[in-house]
Amino acid sequence: MNFDELEESVQELEIFSKEDPKKASVIENNIIQRLKTAKFEFPVEDEVLLNNGNASFIYKNNKTYPNLFTFFGKIFNTDIPITIGICKFGPGEILLKADNRNQALENLSNGTQEFHRLIKNIK
Repeated sequence: MNFDELEESVQELEIFSKEDPKKASVIENNIIQRLKTAKFEFPVEDEVLLNNGNASFIYKNNKTYPNLFTFFGKIFNTDIPITIGICKFGPGEILLKADNRNQALENLSNGTQEFHRLIKNIK
C-alpha cells in the first residue's frame, strides 16, 4: 500500500468536499476500498526506539501523513493519535508498549491487524 498516494487522494478529497460533494463521495469510497483490499502495513523504518517499556516507530523517510491521519480520525470518529489496544497511531510516529525489539514488532503487527480490521468493518 502506497501511503504517499493515499495522502494525495485525501488532499484531493478535501478539495472536492467543498467544490463537488458528489465527486468527494466517490473519492472517499475509493480510498476506503483501497484501504480495505490492499495489504495493509504502515511504512515504518526498521529501527525501533526503545525506552522504559515504550517503543516508537517512525515512518520511512520521516513522512508524517497528516491528512491521512485526519481522514482516519474522521472515519473512526476518534481523536488523533488513534489508540488501538497498546498502540497509538499518529501522523509522526507509532507509539506502543514493548520491552524489546521482537515484542515491539509483534505488538505493531497486532495493532496494525486490528487497525485494518476496523477499516474493513466500515460500511
